[in-house]
Parts: sequence; C-alpha cells; structure tokens
Amino acid sequence: MGVSSYDKSARSRKLAEQYKMTTPEAVKRALKDSQQLTAEVVERGDFALCDFLADLGLAVALAGLTEKEREAVVLFLVEDLPSETVSRMTGRDAKRISESITNAVTKIATVYQTWESVNGGGQVG
Repeated sequence: MGVSSYDKSARSRKLAEQYKMTTPEAVKRALKDSQQLTAEVVERGDFALCDFLADLGLAVALAGLTEKEREAVVLFLVEDLPSETVSRMTGRDAKRISESITNAVTKIATVYQTWESVNGGGQVG
C-alpha cells in the first residue's frame, strides 16, 4: 500500500477560495469551467475537485431549476454554445435565455448559502 502526499483538505480550501459558491457569479464561473474541471479529475485523480463537482451537481439538483433554466445553463454555460445557437435551438430570444441563466445561478448559489449556514462550510463533502 503506497503513501500519498496529496492533501485533499488543502485542495478543498483552495477551491473554496477560488470559487466562492455562495455568489451567483462564482456559480456561473464554476459551471462554465465544469468540463475543464472534469477533465482535470480524470487526468490527475483530484479527489477534492471530484467532491467539488459532486457538490455542484447536487446543488443543481436541489436548486429546483425549471426545464428552461436547466436547458439554458447546460447549453450556454456547460456546453459553451454561442447565445445565437442556444436561441435557435430553444426558440427563445437572448434576453429570455439570459434571464433563465441569472435565475438558475441565483437558485444554485442559494443552495450553497443554505449549506454554509447549516454547516459553516459551503460544501457537503
């Protein structure tokens, strides 16, 4: 059995500083970065990052997003499609898509705020 020098708690603290998930702006940035972060988990076996992404997925699930909000987040933030493409795919104008994204990231940030108030952390894992 090998010994690892990996410090998961230090990495978790660094992620918490980098992504202040109690704000909609940080949630939006984390969602935009999620594919790159997932690739880092696979490449490096970064357990703290894996926990961070699991928490993000759970927060999204608990946020109570509407189908339109979820669709806008996935297409525009996660898949990083241009707004014109998202508009064409969804049949919704750019203003409505922007409103859906704003509502969604606010709801997700509220989940993190609740976690923080309950456990003083902001992350579940």
